[in-house]
Amino acid sequence: MRRDYLTVTADPDGGQTGDRPPVLRIAMDCPPDAVPAAIRDLDATTLSGEDVDVALRRDGEGEAVLSIARRLTGEFILEANVADADIEALVAAALDRPGEARYRVRIDGADLDPIELEKRTLLVYDPDGNLERDASLIPSGVEL
Repeated sequence: MRRDYLTVTADPDGGQTGDRPPVLRIAMDCPPDAVPAAIRDLDATTLSGEDVDVALRRDGEGEAVLSIARRLTGEFILEANVADADIEALVAAALDRPGEARYRVRIDGADLDPIELEKRTLLVYDPDGNLERDASLIPSGVEL
C-alpha cells in the first residue's frame, strides 16, 4: 500500500474522556481494492495486537516512518509517514497510564470496519537503525 494513502495522527488523550489509553490513528484514503490482504487479515481478526509489532524509524528531521509488521514472519502490514512530535506525545501519555494496554492502534477507512489493536510495545529507532530505549515503550521484563 502506498504511504500517501495513509494519514497517521496520535491522540494522547485517547480521543475520549475516561479510562481509554492513547490511540494512534491510521486513516486509509484509498479504493477498497487497494487494501492489502495483510490489512484485511487484521480486519478478519486472524491477527491480534500480540501478533504484530509496531516500530518507528526517525529520519532526523522531525519526520519518521511508522511500520506495522507480523511478529513471526516480519512481513510488513503497512508503513506510513508520521511526525516525530506525534509519537513523542503518544509515548509520554502511554507512560503515564497504568494497566495492560499502554496504547491502541486504530486503522480505518477504505470501507473496512475499524480495526483496533491494543499494544504495550513501540520500538523507536534513530536514523542509523539504533534502538532509542528512552523514546520507546518497552514493557518491564522484556529483554531486547
